[in-house]
Amino acid sequence: MVHIPLERTINETYRFAFRNILSIFGIAWFPALLAFAATAAVLWFLWPDIANLFFSLPDDKDAAAQAMLRFVAKAFTVAGPLYLVLWVLQTMTIVGVQQKALGLIEGPVFIYFSLGSAVWRLILAHIVAFIALYVGIALVALGVLLVFWAGEQFHLPAIYGLVEAAAIAAAVCACAYAFVRLIFFLPPVVVAEGGIGIGRAWQLGAGNFWRIVALVIVCVLAPAMGLGMISNIVTMPLMMNAMLPLRHAAEAQGVHSAAQFWAAAWPSLKFMVLFMIGYQIVTWPILLGLTNAMSARAYRNVIPPDPLEAL
Repeated sequence: MVHIPLERTINETYRFAFRNILSIFGIAWFPALLAFAATAAVLWFLWPDIANLFFSLPDDKDAAAQAMLRFVAKAFTVAGPLYLVLWVLQTMTIVGVQQKALGLIEGPVFIYFSLGSAVWRLILAHIVAFIALYVGIALVALGVLLVFWAGEQFHLPAIYGLVEAAAIAAAVCACAYAFVRLIFFLPPVVVAEGGIGIGRAWQLGAGNFWRIVALVIVCVLAPAMGLGMISNIVTMPLMMNAMLPLRHAAEAQGVHSAAQFWAAAWPSLKFMVLFMIGYQIVTWPILLGLTNAMSARAYRNVIPPDPLEAL
């Protein structure tokens, strides 16, 4: 059992994220562009139905319900393939940043696209891990149900409610512990060592639960909350300033179609939309780098010296 050196890992995580922000962006931008294109294609395919639901929905309730059901059925036909495409592209990005953080990619990166074995291994590892977690959750839930069943079956005194509450709390803690210990080290293990890595990730997580929680708070949650507050401080006034002209334009001109809506909305919303795009371009690589470097650097700090030299 090797403990994560907390201070060292935090320093290395932030150092990697900010020193390599251009390479992180280079790894992520092309998969993100493909994800945007796939999502835009699906929205273009569904847009006539979306516009009809908002602007041409029949007055008759049965006809409206049928139109809604047709839209839901059509949406589900493309939602599954889109989800799979986005999952593969997201996993590709994770693998690329992990390789950079682990030192497996040297020098600057300007574009990245890989459907190599590491991408598919990580997808399979996540599937296996979540199946294992769901089975564990089901068993824990069954144990809690048995505790409640015993209370009902044997008419135990009211103080037995404390036992039931303790069973629920223990179940939640056990599930959180298993999730953190299993998932945290999975990406660097799969990328660096090959294989599925479930057992290895579980082994490395031993004795590190609270250190992992501290890393997530310091390296992910704190910067995400800070950046989110900055975004809200800037965008809320922009949204308020945009809504009033949009409302006046809608009342004066009338909005009866999607084209009319966007014609009225864009002059008021364009600055806010452009700001959000620029904001995401700046902050997204930072959070992506912090999230992946956190586990990659923790992995490098708990494995034996120089194990990657043999790869």
